[in-house]
Amino acid sequence: MPDEAISCIREYMFDFDICKCCIIRLTNGRCQQIDLLNVFHSQAYPDEFICKLCFGLLHNPYLCDIPRNLNESQNEVEFTNEEFDKYILLYLYKELNGSHYQYTAYQLRVTEPINIMLREQFLWDELICMSTNHVNNNSNSSTIEKLNNLQTKFTKDDINALRSYAIPVKTAWKWIVDGKLSSLLKVPLIYSLRDDTELKLIKTNELNINNSNCDQESNIICLTIEFSNFLIQLDYDEFLSYLEHSPLNSIRSWLIRLKSVKIPRKRSKFHYGKELTTKTFSSQTLNYDKNSLIINPSSVINIGYTLPNLLHFSRGLLTELIPLLKDNSLQSNYLKKISSSNCSLAFITSLKIFRSIPLYLAGRYVKLSRRLPQSPWIIGSQRKLDSSVEELITQLILPRFGANSQSCFITAGREDVDVRCLGLGRPFAIEISNYELLPSKITQQWSVNDKLAVECNENEPLDLLKLASFVNSTTQGRVFIRDLQLVSSKSATAALKLGEMHKAKCYRAVCWCPHGGIKTELLMKMLQYTTLLNRTNENLDHVNIIHWPPNKTDSMKYGKIYFGPLDINQLTPIRVLHRRPLLNRKRTIYHLCFMSYVETIKTNIFEFDDFKSWSKLYPEDELFILEIRCEAGTYVKELVHGDLGRCNPSLASIFGCQLDILALDVIGVELDWPTRLKDPILN
Repeated sequence: MPDEAISCIREYMFDFDICKCCIIRLTNGRCQQIDLLNVFHSQAYPDEFICKLCFGLLHNPYLCDIPRNLNESQNEVEFTNEEFDKYILLYLYKELNGSHYQYTAYQLRVTEPINIMLREQFLWDELICMSTNHVNNNSNSSTIEKLNNLQTKFTKDDINALRSYAIPVKTAWKWIVDGKLSSLLKVPLIYSLRDDTELKLIKTNELNINNSNCDQESNIICLTIEFSNFLIQLDYDEFLSYLEHSPLNSIRSWLIRLKSVKIPRKRSKFHYGKELTTKTFSSQTLNYDKNSLIINPSSVINIGYTLPNLLHFSRGLLTELIPLLKDNSLQSNYLKKISSSNCSLAFITSLKIFRSIPLYLAGRYVKLSRRLPQSPWIIGSQRKLDSSVEELITQLILPRFGANSQSCFITAGREDVDVRCLGLGRPFAIEISNYELLPSKITQQWSVNDKLAVECNENEPLDLLKLASFVNSTTQGRVFIRDLQLVSSKSATAALKLGEMHKAKCYRAVCWCPHGGIKTELLMKMLQYTTLLNRTNENLDHVNIIHWPPNKTDSMKYGKIYFGPLDINQLTPIRVLHRRPLLNRKRTIYHLCFMSYVETIKTNIFEFDDFKSWSKLYPEDELFILEIRCEAGTYVKELVHGDLGRCNPSLASIFGCQLDILALDVIGVELDWPTRLKDPILN
């Protein structure tokens, strides 16, 4: 674009009482932060001046500056209470410094007043009306108007080109406040989490602890700021009147959509921790007459006020509309009608302080109780059992990351309430959001020889091994956790989500076969079925050695008989049909292992002690123990009894007799995640 055209456009913008920063961001979309800062420091306006576009965000000291430069030799920032209540940057510093968050960088997410978009559209439209295209093509223009525009040296295409590269007010505001706010907080501002160069600005931890498994962005604190303005209703009414004169059908259809928009109600998610820390100021009513537009600049500190009878409309719909207006010049002259003295400063309506990304803890849990669900068992408003695996673990871990932290418990599958989880346990991850503790303050150096501290000292690094030991000491033997460690979000997602249906699981069950129990003839049926299914004669050589009960070998305390593999089809079980879709699931049983109940419980192995009580309810010769290695997602209980024919084949259908499962244990989840640790107690 010719320099003469840009200079001409800037001269017209000065006539609209627009600040220099707005002129630069609108006419030089490729300018850098340093260029805008030079303009900001060069501009000087009287206190009563308010830019018609940015409402003071880019020039008023209360909105984008501090009362004086900091003395770098001072360790503490010294400002008066009156200054903290007048300057927004000082207010942000006070709120963040008063919180308990630890951070090495910060991020700003700004929502500018929505009427800035409206006023920018008015400005572009009025500039298009001054362009040479409009003056030459408008036959209704008076001779005086044409003479006044003879010096115009820009076209409609020039205006549209500037519009496409214009810098938003919120971006320009971040550029201006960056240096001041960063010097107050003594940490850098991160503009984008996707920029590797900016992420290098995050300071490394001071404890020289290697937390490479943790996301680097977890050290960032985020401030979400919403600005508003007293003139939104007035600008909105004028904008609707402006659109109603448009002959375009696309704009008319947009108006119809706008009138039918309903503001959705925000639904709060249920969390087992406390709610997110949200610094939202109490809503009050401000008596404000839109016909009296002179506002004291100090009113910017009246943050949190809501305007009465404010008509809400969708920012997304407005974003869709703006491109439709590029070729539509309606000659509003709205900005010329309003003087700078009749504008009001922008003000904050809400401030939220939270973490940019969550933190992930991973581990494995061993569940020893048959009356403990994985997650809280609540039907309606009634709790069925007093606790859950999730609550026993998170209620002790979560407070270590701050009073306002939240958690989401994620596991590699789940077991029923009456099913134990043994062996190495089931992998799990805890997604911790809004945490106050820095990941650099987390270690794994505790030794069992150290004193077991019930409470962790806030001034020392949090040791996950000690924390896991503390959790294990408070669960009354129902749940134990191990391998507790920090992991990255990518690691947790890949392991728990992508590997959800690609891992194998191992189960052990006590089964009941009435009317005489398992016989050799029944096992022969299983052998014949699996032989025909796999189309091989490999198992026929072992017909003579199949015998019930199985014979023991020198290396085994009890005998085992193996069969498999076996492919099955399972319809959604009746017991879960009320909460799961009706689907036909194809699953693979890698092997089945039959063991004698009598011989097995004679071995004094801890895992079999729970099975001994069943001999008091059923004849021992009718009981047997079954071990299964199968594909993830297999319904093991239905595999045994058949679920009224919904599982085909099942052990009951192959044997041709009734079978039932009395007790079930998960003895292995074959997922090599997270990394095995040398636990000072469990190992």
